[in-house]
Amino acid sequence: MASEGGSRVGIRLFYGLIISWLGWTYTVDVATNQARGVDVMEKLDDRVV
Repeated sequence: MASEGGSRVGIRLFYGLIISWLGWTYTVDVATNQARGVDVMEKLDDRVV
């Protein structure tokens, strides 16, 4: 019984790590995409002006 509970905790930890990693990667992706978007907008502004 004890080992079963331990493996459950391990699975929870594992899923927690995956979820936090996915969240972190998503945040970084959004940040980089926003930065790229700003660059593109600035280039477009330069062309228009």
